Amino acid sequence: MIVRLIDEKDVQKNSDVLKVLIENCINSTYELEDIHSFSENKIMDLKQHIGNHSAYPIAAFERNRMIGFLWGYETNGMSGRALHIAYISVLERFRGQGIAKSLIQYAEKVAENEDLAKVELIVGANNSAALSLYKSMNFLPERLILSKSLQE
Repeated sequence: MIVRLIDEKDVQKNSDVLKVLIENCINSTYELEDIHSFSENKIMDLKQHIGNHSAYPIAAFERNRMIGFLWGYETNGMSGRALHIAYISVLERFRGQGIAKSLIQYAEKVAENEDLAKVELIVGANNSAALSLYKSMNFLPERLILSKSLQE
């Protein structure tokens, strides 16, 4: 397996897989009615961010085929500069093989090279597999996002 930063050519070549990976990531936390339009828009956004160097898109490849994806970007919040992981997903048949961990480790190296203070992310409270991974990699909770539905 190879893990590396990707460019616009990689996005173009792997757009169908990227759609699936983005949709899987969103579906693990949210329920969107038009997930396909959302993922297509995100791929267009990704190309734009790659073009203006405002993102750190990382992918895992097996035999030249994309099998995992992480989209990070720099933030500058109250606790300093960080690499925020907006999306991370691995194709279902490749899960449980350490691919997400490898993607995060690569993102950590990118963050260190960019002199960023930390790596951060948001995860759905019910995503037990992701929570277990993040805990094993020493991610700690800093804040909680709470919500209350106003529709019965």
